[in-house]
Amino acid sequence: MSILTTKLENLNFDELAQRMLRQLDSNEWKKVGQRQDVTVFLHKNLEDGIDGFKTVTEHNVITTKIIDFLGRNLCDAMQMMNKMYHSGEVLKVLYDNAADDYFAIARTNFAMPFPLTNREFLHALKVVRVDKTTILIIYHSVTDADLPETKKDFLRCPTYLSGQRISILPNGKTQVEHIMIYALGGKISKNVQNKLFKSGHIKAYLSEWQKLVDYFRIKKV
Repeated sequence: MSILTTKLENLNFDELAQRMLRQLDSNEWKKVGQRQDVTVFLHKNLEDGIDGFKTVTEHNVITTKIIDFLGRNLCDAMQMMNKMYHSGEVLKVLYDNAADDYFAIARTNFAMPFPLTNREFLHALKVVRVDKTTILIIYHSVTDADLPETKKDFLRCPTYLSGQRISILPNGKTQVEHIMIYALGGKISKNVQNKLFKSGHIKAYLSEWQKLVDYFRIKKV
């Protein structure tokens, strides 16, 4: 199944959940960044020739608050965390029964530095409960015909299996492991992305996820 032609009906989220757990628990992750409360790992050629990044944080906050913020309120989270965020919207809500029972399609747009073309991400987002202490938020590109065309002056990037594992730790804290794999596309080859954009990705993840830690520390929810 090509990432460029994936329809929503063809996504098996049970299989995606198991694959995401295997990826998160792989022994191939190498630590590449550490700052304050954030650790970043890199996995060479995680999928389709693209290096993947895993960002790990811990939070003194009720788990459902984080699930709700990164799930239902993804666009608000991106606006707060990512300085390149341009706009975003939830295009469809398939169902919304609770913070840990949510399924939607979302689009987020980012203003890239010159001379790069702005990028757009359109993907399904589903919250999947693994067990009593673990939740997955799964992202995956979809290309259904009834979804909107790419915004003017933006280039749509395919999002491979990505998202978060949110776990309650024995010490009562909430751990968030964020995994992200996407292709910048356009004139940027996968090899160029892996080599020339590596340091930028690491710096961005360290900054963005520290903002999330600080956000919940200040809110004290």
